[in-house]
Amino acid sequence: EALEVVEDPAALAPSAEFSASQILAVLRYREMKLWANVVEKNTAAIRQGATPAAAYNSVLDLGVTLALAHGERLCFEEFSKAVDKMSVELQQTMKLLLKLYGLTILEENLAFFALEGIVDRSLAEPMRATTNKNCSRVGQVWRCFEIGGCF
Repeated sequence: EALEVVEDPAALAPSAEFSASQILAVLRYREMKLWANVVEKNTAAIRQGATPAAAYNSVLDLGVTLALAHGERLCFEEFSKAVDKMSVELQQTMKLLLKLYGLTILEENLAFFALEGIVDRSLAEPMRATTNKNCSRVGQVWRCFEIGGCF
């Protein structure tokens, strides 16, 4: 599926709830933005006389970042689809784990999202609090599975 072009990145700004759909939207935006940067820089290098190999090498760091962004977005998206197909009993826990994974990606790339105007400083603390809350809840469920008798 093609990633849509977003004219106003601030429109993607998640609320303090950080829903899965909001997280997916910003992950898609990051991937699209990185693609655009790779194409722009590669094209500029070729126009300045670089060979295709040299142009590729000049954007290798961006290419690696793009590959990581693509993998993270794809994993998040497919994980979300898989969770939707799970039994109701599993969905609750797996949705927490999905959100935890997404928030971890957002936190690790907070500088990018802040520079793009998607996440501002006022959401950084709620993001950390939501991540910690979800981590704690996933930990409680895990301990429940360890001792048995969860369901």
